[in-house]
Amino acid sequence: MKKYILTILACVIALVSNAQLVVNESGRIKIGEWESPLTPPNNPYSLPSGNNFYIGSDTIAMLNIYGTREHDAGAYMNFGNSTTNHGYVSIGELGVIDTDKMWLHGRKGLYLTTLDNDTVCYYDADKGNYFQFNCDVKTTGVFVSSDSRGKSNITPLVDASYGLSQISPVSYYLTTAPTMQRVASASEQTSESDEKQLENQTIKSKFNSEKNSSLRFGFIAQEVKEIYPELVKTDFDGYMSVDYIGFIPLLVDAVNGLQAKVDEQEAIIEQLTTELNATPNQAPSRKQSSIDNIGISTVLKLYQNSPNPFSERTQINVELPGNISQADIYIFDMQGKQIQKITISERGKTAVNVEASSLQPGMYIYSLIADGVEVDSKRMILTD
Repeated sequence: MKKYILTILACVIALVSNAQLVVNESGRIKIGEWESPLTPPNNPYSLPSGNNFYIGSDTIAMLNIYGTREHDAGAYMNFGNSTTNHGYVSIGELGVIDTDKMWLHGRKGLYLTTLDNDTVCYYDADKGNYFQFNCDVKTTGVFVSSDSRGKSNITPLVDASYGLSQISPVSYYLTTAPTMQRVASASEQTSESDEKQLENQTIKSKFNSEKNSSLRFGFIAQEVKEIYPELVKTDFDGYMSVDYIGFIPLLVDAVNGLQAKVDEQEAIIEQLTTELNATPNQAPSRKQSSIDNIGISTVLKLYQNSPNPFSERTQINVELPGNISQADIYIFDMQGKQIQKITISERGKTAVNVEASSLQPGMYIYSLIADGVEVDSKRMILTD
């Protein structure tokens, strides 16, 4: 027992004599003392004078941790479980050589929390392989790995416009993020002054206001999943997220397809114009008569049904050139099974009606087929 007491006294004496680590009566730890024999400056935060660095134990706390490797490398601080390596939760220098790189390690993830321990961002290995942010992220650029050497089964996209036409862009306001989590902390048991609590409430209110007050534009994940399940990810708690970057290739393919159609139509118009101008005084030929009929409607077009969603009846508007022999509206369920076929007898701008009594509540795809060719397809919703 005497040996233990003597050891403790020796440590205390060493600490006091070196004046580097002091624990005061309130339990606070002070690190560092004036290293210069000169009188400390009035401003302890002033820059070093010559070779003298002024370190005040009651104003600035400095802590240096040195490793056991060359140039004092390999230093780290470990929290919680003790292990032979860097521990399960630790911070220190990356590697065992003098890298001058900080290493932040959490064996099962990392959390950044703020007011009331609300989680701002985290990576949790138990919840999935992703980094979750519960706030807007501002950066000067985002680059996604896309090298061909890291890809397999590369296949060109075909007619992405069909799938995109089934998805409805929406505007919305965010509510409290469902991914916002709280991390239990012993500090929650401590009491704070009324002034500090009011300050916390003000900061938190501003954070939520800035996050939730902006009008946003996007898609509904549940709807996207019906068409492009590869672009939707469901997290540990069952909430869905959309890969918006993944929409870019689909949009590019759709634009390319539209441009090809525009180029084709322009070529046809140019050819017809040339033929008409070449024989201005000639009696209308059979081809010219066909052109006159096309004048009823020069395009093939399928419009979005209105109203949509509907509960009693909805109308589908179409445009059909006069030279179209057969035109029909086909209605399919989301599994691709044909439900109805509606023949369109009129040409030009016309419409057909769909009665709710002929369908079950749900989501459907309807297509315009003209002379055996699919013109366009769209989505409609029947509610109870």
